[in-house]
Amino acid sequence: MVRRTSTKRKTTPAQTALARKAASLKATTAAPALDPVLAEAAAEHQVEAGLAATTPSHKHDREHVHAAQAPPGTRAPRTKKAQRALFVGLPPAAFSISSFCVAHDLSESFFHKLKKAGKTPREMRVNGRILITHEAAADWRRDREIETEREEASSA
Repeated sequence: MVRRTSTKRKTTPAQTALARKAASLKATTAAPALDPVLAEAAAEHQVEAGLAATTPSHKHDREHVHAAQAPPGTRAPRTKKAQRALFVGLPPAAFSISSFCVAHDLSESFFHKLKKAGKTPREMRVNGRILITHEAAADWRRDREIETEREEASSA
């Protein structure tokens, strides 16, 4: 039976001595602590500005640096659900293909057949999404009405 040897490197005495020297040098050249008077003034300013932690568990220490945040309740959550709640009752400014099909009682497969024939409304691309404005939909409906009138007149 073959015994496996460890792949872990062993540190040499020179490396250990160098690491101890670096640690002691770092300890002696550490940044001086903030003057207690300045620290108290900074804490008072944070409380006045509404930036202080509300609970002791959220107090920040010097090891973890975080950006200042607005007090809770002043900023709306940035979720799609929250954004929609702000604009309840506001009609969308443009249709997606699926919402256009629902609004005009078309199946999506029929929409794509119309697209191959060049008979769909004008489209715009926004960040990879295909949207159809209400104006383009109105123009499309008018064009379909005119086309239907021409077909009826030619068949009569």
